[in-house]
Amino acid sequence: MRGRSVNRLILQSLSNTVRRFQWRHPPRLPNWRQQTYRNLSSYFKFLVGGGTIYCLSGIALTVNAAEANPLHSSQHKLGKKEEERAIAEADSLFSLYQVDRLYEFLKKFEHTDSAQLCWRLARAACDKAKNCNPKSEERKKLMYEGFQHAKRSLELSDKCGSCHKWYALMLNYVGDYEGNKQKIQYSYIVQDHFMKAIELNPKDATSMYCLGQWCYFFADMSWYIQKIAAIIFSSPPTSTFEEALKYFLMAEETDPNFYSMNHLMLAKTYLKMNQKDKARSYLLKARDFPVISPDDKQAHTESIELLQNL
Repeated sequence: MRGRSVNRLILQSLSNTVRRFQWRHPPRLPNWRQQTYRNLSSYFKFLVGGGTIYCLSGIALTVNAAEANPLHSSQHKLGKKEEERAIAEADSLFSLYQVDRLYEFLKKFEHTDSAQLCWRLARAACDKAKNCNPKSEERKKLMYEGFQHAKRSLELSDKCGSCHKWYALMLNYVGDYEGNKQKIQYSYIVQDHFMKAIELNPKDATSMYCLGQWCYFFADMSWYIQKIAAIIFSSPPTSTFEEALKYFLMAEETDPNFYSMNHLMLAKTYLKMNQKDKARSYLLKARDFPVISPDDKQAHTESIELLQNL
């Protein structure tokens, strides 16, 4: 009760201050003084009417925690050392495949001005989504969230290969929820951003793999999807298994044994080209790859099934 009385007195004091600045007929003052008067009057109105109490006239008052935290603002500027520490911690958690911890850690930085942290948050949201049930609303929500983070990272820096890569990846993932027509409409945009990612980082094996996937999808496109593509584009996207193979091999040469799914896609591409011996070699690599992520599990399961049918 005593605290409430103190707060009431404080608010009364502020209200009195406002009234002193709110004459019914403001005095005639020089222009600069009239502007000062208006600014002060608006400022004190904000202090009292905004529901948040600040420090004024030497009286220590409380501040709403969410508004006090700069990370809740529309954009918080990180210092270089703070950003470097955050990136190092994020990369450490990623290397240990601590998906949930990484996501929660990076969420603290979602309103910062760091493109590096934004694309990492997009990746974390994507990895977290992959751990959800494929048909769950939570997975869908995380994929769309990841897309927003990737989009923001690209807005912050279009000179970063990873920003282009994760924008393309997340656009492709959200396309899965929007139907074949929409996914095909995104296709040229996705391709352009993967190409840009490789241009900015020629050692980015993941983007090479993704371009291989893009080529494989359009080389293996069913007749009804071809019809949809022909309706959308005067020149619909096309590719060949040979082109897909080029990118999968390029990725493997750039970073050997980097990804279980690259082994699987090399095998599937060789099977499409009727080169069973080479396909078997990569199926064995995909089968024996350590299973850590959902992608590893998919590669492991599919490789066993394909080996049984060879």
